[in-house]
Amino acid sequence: MVDLLSIQAVDAQAAAVGALYNLAEVNMDCRLKLASERWAVDRLLKVIKMPHPVPEICRKASMILESLVSEPQNRPLLLIYENSFAEILFSDSKYSDTFGRILYELTARPSSKFTAARGIWGMY
Repeated sequence: MVDLLSIQAVDAQAAAVGALYNLAEVNMDCRLKLASERWAVDRLLKVIKMPHPVPEICRKASMILESLVSEPQNRPLLLIYENSFAEILFSDSKYSDTFGRILYELTARPSSKFTAARGIWGMY
């Protein structure tokens, strides 16, 4: 599916985004695997930045990214895209809400390691 995102045919991109959206919304394992896929986030960002001629596809691509960041294990993988997320936040008002939430999830919540340490050491 990730490879289909790089094809210039808009129908192929739309099908890939639709399938990835459905998988990312319901399955944690898919969110973990998709975030660790080498080109997935880059290609989703490219679909949003180009932008795709169908606005719904761009919206779903941004919602996939929001689903990925909801998993604490994915945060270290997605932090490298923080500048790209901020760029979209400030440049594209259609997706600013979604990318605002993505950046909030990435930066405001403690990482799972820190939370585990707090629980083990009794720090509150």
